[in-house]
Amino acid sequence: MRLRVNGEGDAPLTGQALGGSVKGEKGDLYVLIRVASDPKFKRAGSDILHTATIPLTTAALGGEIKVPTLDGDVMVKVPTGSTSGDRVTLSGMGMKVLSGRRNARGDLKVEFKVQMPKYLSANQRTILEMLADEMNDKNAKRIMNINRTRDESKETTTQDDHTNEGFLRSAWHNITGQHKNINTEKESETKKEDGPKKASGSGS
Repeated sequence: MRLRVNGEGDAPLTGQALGGSVKGEKGDLYVLIRVASDPKFKRAGSDILHTATIPLTTAALGGEIKVPTLDGDVMVKVPTGSTSGDRVTLSGMGMKVLSGRRNARGDLKVEFKVQMPKYLSANQRTILEMLADEMNDKNAKRIMNINRTRDESKETTTQDDHTNEGFLRSAWHNITGQHKNINTEKESETKKEDGPKKASGSGS
């Protein structure tokens, strides 16, 4: 941008009589403005742009983040399922519009940049692999052997179920007294089998 200041330039020599030291009328001063770069904002006319880095979880689940503005920090909502490059516009929070209506200002545009983790802990990788299974993602790399762990847990659960089944059955029999009937029937069958037997031989 260039500003013109009337009458603040140099006054050239006229080159006329009196030794040529007579100066003429002053010219104008032109001021060229160059806006320095800012670590938080980029400017496009009266609009400004801010890039906000958000975690992967916030981008997927949605949430709120703190965003700097020319008038202080504000809270901005992050829509669920946001991706890098998505923008949210805050109207009237940009630069003042020159040669425009009074108090007119541009917009502040917040662009999201999803931060992808480079290193994952065992728990984080396990959760992400489970999410890949849940979303039927056949392309994602697996190294935690979740399926084998699930199979082992199923086998353990089945064995525990059988043990618990025997315990519960015994407890139910104790409560209802059914085991007494079972024992009585077994004893009667045993007595029938062990009843008086005739001795073998001719003397009886």
